[in-house]
Amino acid sequence: MSASWEWLPNSEFTRAVDGIADRHDRARAFAAMNRINTLYMITRAGSGHIGSSFSAADIVSWLLLEEMRNPCTDEGDVYFSSKGHDVPSLYAALIALGHLDAELLHRLRRIDGLPGHPDVGTPHMPFNTGSLGMGISKAKGLILADRLAGRRRRVFVLTGDGELQEGQNWEALPTAAHRAMGELTVIVDHNKLQSDTWVGDVSDLGDLEERFAACGWGVQRCDGHDVAALEKALGQRAERFPEKPAVLVADTVKGAGCARFAATSMPEGEWRYRFHSGAPDEEHRAAALAELTAVADEVLTRHGLAPLAPLVERAPADRHPDGPRLPEVYGRILTERAAHDSRIVALDADLILDTGLIPFRDAHPDRFVECGIAEQDMVSTAGGLRPGDYYPSPTPSRASCTPGRTSRSTTTRPKAAGRCTSAPWRASFPRRQAIRTRPYATSAHSRPSPASSCSHLPRPPRPKPPWTTAAPHRTASTCGCSARRAPGGRRSSGPAADHRPWLDRPSR
Repeated sequence: MSASWEWLPNSEFTRAVDGIADRHDRARAFAAMNRINTLYMITRAGSGHIGSSFSAADIVSWLLLEEMRNPCTDEGDVYFSSKGHDVPSLYAALIALGHLDAELLHRLRRIDGLPGHPDVGTPHMPFNTGSLGMGISKAKGLILADRLAGRRRRVFVLTGDGELQEGQNWEALPTAAHRAMGELTVIVDHNKLQSDTWVGDVSDLGDLEERFAACGWGVQRCDGHDVAALEKALGQRAERFPEKPAVLVADTVKGAGCARFAATSMPEGEWRYRFHSGAPDEEHRAAALAELTAVADEVLTRHGLAPLAPLVERAPADRHPDGPRLPEVYGRILTERAAHDSRIVALDADLILDTGLIPFRDAHPDRFVECGIAEQDMVSTAGGLRPGDYYPSPTPSRASCTPGRTSRSTTTRPKAAGRCTSAPWRASFPRRQAIRTRPYATSAHSRPSPASSCSHLPRPPRPKPPWTTAAPHRTASTCGCSARRAPGGRRSSGPAADHRPWLDRPSR
């Protein structure tokens, strides 16, 4: 017998918002109801980020309900999430308040539905985010545009604490202070976890308050799940730092709202948080729903309202494909190869589960390097292995040089003298066209073959474009083009040496 999924229609949110006079209780009930619909969306989609969404739910609820002026309007305050993983919670809140179509509640991670990360194609998403570390810079650009347009509104940006390992965050801070961007408030969702493990175990951030203050920012700190504390901290921010950017370090718990998903329920000494991504199984989903419903019903009944009346949808019997996942196969084969070649090294940027590198880390801990959420540092570190007879090579499943956060793992293998050893090494992996690491034109004259798409393999000579073969090259004496000459009078190659018809002009 298949399970059933429960969700709340907009009428339930309207009833709660209109029927609860106390601002704090109203936000508490809204946050619990928001988590119920977030749970439904992720379960129905079969994927998503429950822990991060639940961590930020109280912050999002308070901002949209009570703090922001005219949200989701052209002249109103702006909120967006830089970390992006918590967007199901933001979607659920916007749907509940009527800012997004209610039918989108059922279309998370579906074509023509809601993307798994914020995307500008979705209403009220000002930026694509989820490629971490860029949110503060984007907020600065938005504020500069507002100033040029003669408009002043507040901009709230949510970042993760693990996200602060990205160097761009710290590049963005001084100029915001220099330009006195009092419109900007950064809220750090400080749940102490990044993806699946503890921030302090990967790359500790030190004293966040001191680091922001050293860059000229105002600093506040509070419990990110206490809406009264959020109200007080945001009020003090406006009073104490009206003409300078400020950060609110909100201490939170990943998966907060129900014990099933809360990081505080992890066993002592456990390194892995198990609800970062993916949909929960039926046992955990049902238990979490019961907890969240009890929280919301307690607030509703205390204010004389009826308990929640969710709608029910029957779940499909089986939605999980059989067979191994590509990262699992990749991790197993890489680990086996490394057992026979002590020169293979793997570097990871906080995606050890998604790249299947746990077996490698356990079998070869001295050759596994966890770089944290710092992709540029990881790639440069990998490049530094080359002088020691190592060179970086992107994994077959994910390439560290492609845009976006979905590619954060690199493996390195030594370069043998006089030849490339990558091809036989790659032959052990499942057949898959290598991901290119440099852009190229899409013309038929310039597209490389799959075998030549790896930057460390020799590329075959490219066919000459038509304009170089239609007629012999002419010199400056016949067409007026300035042919470049190398020392000794020999013509050098380059654009000026190739005849282009549009360059024909009288010499001057």
